[in-house]
Amino acid sequence: MRAGGGTAGPAVDQPWGRAVDCHDDQGLSFAVFVPLPGAPAPRVASEFRRPGELSYDAVHVPDGGRAVAFYGSVLGWEFTPGRSPGNWNVQVDGGNPQPMIGLSERPELDRPVIVPMFTVADAYAAADAVRAAGGTAEEPEDAGYATSALCTDDQGGQFWIAQF
Repeated sequence: MRAGGGTAGPAVDQPWGRAVDCHDDQGLSFAVFVPLPGAPAPRVASEFRRPGELSYDAVHVPDGGRAVAFYGSVLGWEFTPGRSPGNWNVQVDGGNPQPMIGLSERPELDRPVIVPMFTVADAYAAADAVRAAGGTAEEPEDAGYATSALCTDDQGGQFWIAQF
């Protein structure tokens, strides 16, 4: 982390493995961990389709080129072009990480932010539930890979819901 311009705290042993809290060179907080020996193998992509689970992380950064350089050198991420200019799909060892990750350049941002996507059984019912709980939700639309909607919780945090 430090060699790439970020920061890393001390390694802390947890019941599930060793973790380190970090910040990238644009100020985004994240953690890295090493699982305990004998920990269950990671699940495959198709298993990340259960309602309530995290299915995708969109990493929005002010400077995309800088983020590509940082995460490529620090985490070994590889990048392929995304659905539009300024967007990249993250690859790890030639495949998709779990959950999947996308990187998006957003020059209008003053700091990076992660916008998670959660799987839901019914995008329309989930959008209604977000609104009933005091948040906001766009009307769900077919995005080609899922029916999804951008939402904001009752404290201003953005997230996506997706019915696959």
